[in-house]
Amino acid sequence: MRHAVEPFAVAAALLGALVFTGGAAAVGSPPPAFSPVAIAAGGHQSCVVTAGGGVRCWGVGFGAKPGDLIGLSGRASTIAIGAANDCLVTDGGGVKCWGGGGSTTPVDVVGLTSGVSAVAVGDAHSCALTSAGAVRCWGGNRIGQVGDGTTTDRPTPVAVSGLQSGVAAIAAGSYHSCALTGKGGVECWGDAYGTAPVKVPGLQGGVIAITAGFGHSCALTSVGGVRCWGSNGEGQLGDGTTISRSSPVDVLGLGSGVIAIAAGDEHSCALTTSGAVECWGGDFRGQLGDGTSTFAARSTPVGVSGLGSGVTAIAAGQEHSCALMSTGDVKCWGRDDFGQLGDGTTTFGRWTPVGVVGYGATEATASLALASRSVKVSRARVAAIAVRCGAGADCNGTLTLATQQKLGSNGFAIAPGRTRTVAVKLSARGFKQLLRVRRLTARVSISYAQPSGSYSTATGAVTLIAPR
Repeated sequence: MRHAVEPFAVAAALLGALVFTGGAAAVGSPPPAFSPVAIAAGGHQSCVVTAGGGVRCWGVGFGAKPGDLIGLSGRASTIAIGAANDCLVTDGGGVKCWGGGGSTTPVDVVGLTSGVSAVAVGDAHSCALTSAGAVRCWGGNRIGQVGDGTTTDRPTPVAVSGLQSGVAAIAAGSYHSCALTGKGGVECWGDAYGTAPVKVPGLQGGVIAITAGFGHSCALTSVGGVRCWGSNGEGQLGDGTTISRSSPVDVLGLGSGVIAIAAGDEHSCALTTSGAVECWGGDFRGQLGDGTSTFAARSTPVGVSGLGSGVTAIAAGQEHSCALMSTGDVKCWGRDDFGQLGDGTTTFGRWTPVGVVGYGATEATASLALASRSVKVSRARVAAIAVRCGAGADCNGTLTLATQQKLGSNGFAIAPGRTRTVAVKLSARGFKQLLRVRRLTARVSISYAQPSGSYSTATGAVTLIAPR
């Protein structure tokens, strides 16, 4: 989780990557009050904090384009996104969370209505950093991720052992948590670390930001280098291997020049001083954004396509990533089956960044055209009608053939840019009519869904030819 605590620039965390920026508004961008000043991602969701202090999200619970967080009292200053719930810090220093147990309205966290500067969220636990530099956590604790020396779940915040002052930043992974101390050292707890914080070897000074993933963590050093440790099955440590490491290793090619980091489940990303984004690790859903679709992981950083400059903040969810541009635009890439990329569609994944609706992109629309002029009907009474789907969005709907009477209909699902045949079985009565006249002009009516939920129609005509 990122927040501003001088002299430290705090990192983006896996389940709540957030960075503040002062980017200028772009032509055609949202009204000033809705312009993004921070971005966050986690699980299968993405969010922005707006200049007006509101929160807009997309993905799980919100759909494939940004929607407002309803019921927020006060203004948001920072936000963290988790796998099951989300939390924010208000400008008054209070913590509000939502999502757990099906709640979609932010509620106050007991004992944390003021005095908090940052929050981080994991798979089933959350942590807060107070203005006094103390850490308090709550939630699932079966492997010690709350950090109070036990494995007892905590429904309300408890103090993390030994971290009641001197902490500058926090990060939450899926089942572990980490803290950056005021002296530039890193301590972690939960999962393989145990139920109380332990010092990370080799990181007892010189660190200015931290981030945590499913089973790995990364640190940004004062010279702009990136070091990672933990699980490495997909190359998420960036050292050119897939060997897990208990101690930090340097990310190849990123020994300097980095200003922010973010970790997803099994991938990691870095933002450079030139405004470019580089990512490494798992790429099954396109979360590295380099334009390749081979599903192959990368154990060293690769550049994100089209993001060689102009980026001011980055965030990483489970298998997707997002960037906030200096223009105020937002771009995301990777997994999109829950709409977490925000482009108005849902799909398996995107291997290059796409614009978020309302933040540099207009909502995608579905379009289609009839590709058949004449069709030979089979003896099984089936007419295969060719339909082409436009490049904007998936085409899902129903095609109907009729003369004075309905001849038949069938549903279809066609991917953008593809042409497919829709097999319509004629009614027995209609087929007899065709056999009698041999050639029959039929009206084609197509009803298909738009990403917005509305429906469009297309019409045409096709000549049906009887079988011999």
